[in-house]
Amino acid sequence: MNALRGAGYYPFISISLVARLWEIGGMNRLLIALGASLVLLGLGWSWIRRVPLFRLPGDIVIDRPGFRFFFPLTTMLLLSVLISVIAWLARR
Repeated sequence: MNALRGAGYYPFISISLVARLWEIGGMNRLLIALGASLVLLGLGWSWIRRVPLFRLPGDIVIDRPGFRFFFPLTTMLLLSVLISVIAWLARR
């Protein structure tokens, strides 16, 4: 069983993106990928903040005196689809 685990076989466990990066190059590649994504986010911040997330049609906002309720339903659905597509592409 240990020989199979060393070869990259994990019974009943799907390999996630983090686990795959860990296997390929260890923690170094994971930290480089996180750092590069933060740099790209910082460079594109002036454009990213113009994206109307949390103000989309379908986001629920109840604003009354002394009470404010905000539930970003549409934004959460869009972010879920985006993360699912990125995870699907990473698994290919």
